[in-house]
Amino acid sequence: MRYYVKQELAGQVINLSVDALDKVFDLFHGANRLKRLPLKGLYGSVLPLEEYVTLMRQEARSDRHRPRFTSSGFHQTRLWA
Repeated sequence: MRYYVKQELAGQVINLSVDALDKVFDLFHGANRLKRLPLKGLYGSVLPLEEYVTLMRQEARSDRHRPRFTSSGFHQTRLWA
């Protein structure tokens, strides 16, 4: 799934944190929060294993047809010291 920020931030470091309780991503540029984005693709309930596996297979199949985003600009930083 893709999420977008302002074009003028291209090439700059954007930090992403997951707020699992609120089911959102928080995007930060430095100390400033830019956006709160709802997590896409949530099912909202506990799924039986067979149903979960079926959904994951369908998503994997559909993901093959999406263009690949290749950029060396993304990297994960340490969350804890």
